[in-house]
Amino acid sequence: VHIYRYEVREEGPLCGKDLIRSDFQRHHNGMIIAIERDGEYVYNPPAQTVFCRGDVVWFVSPDAKTLEKFDEE
Repeated sequence: VHIYRYEVREEGPLCGKDLIRSDFQRHHNGMIIAIERDGEYVYNPPAQTVFCRGDVVWFVSPDAKTLEKFDEE
């Protein structure tokens, strides 16, 4: 399992979606452990958390190609 960092872009697949609608776990074979927003960390974010441009998403995944999947959506 590896820890990954992903910054949410306005044109990206996560921007404006909440954790539930993103179906992150299924699409990216990973689990979000924290979201960094405005210098603050939200650990184990609630399912209603909406991703915003500039958020840094920290997640774990056994899939080394996980970050490439973000660009494919």
